[in-house]
Amino acid sequence: MVAAGPVEKILEPEAILVKVMAMEEDGVKTYNQAAQECAANADAATKQLFERLVGDEEGHFDQYEKQHDNIKRFGLSYLALQSFGGAAAGSAPAAAD
Repeated sequence: MVAAGPVEKILEPEAILVKVMAMEEDGVKTYNQAAQECAANADAATKQLFERLVGDEEGHFDQYEKQHDNIKRFGLSYLALQSFGGAAAGSAPAAAD
């Protein structure tokens, strides 16, 4: 096996989310290209598989984008709330009175 690229050591949560969002976008592009190639070769079953993968990647992107937006909005303490089950995935913490 050969690595696709060097491993990046990213320690900041916001930077990690930016990186994974870019990776998800790249996945969408790659899977869309594969689906188009399948269509051009009359391979409907494999085309559907790639289209489902596109949907999965877009869903992942949306989740990461929500997390990123919440970190920008509420700071890193938002992540601490999640680690203790204080916030549902993708939801914002309750406003202080």
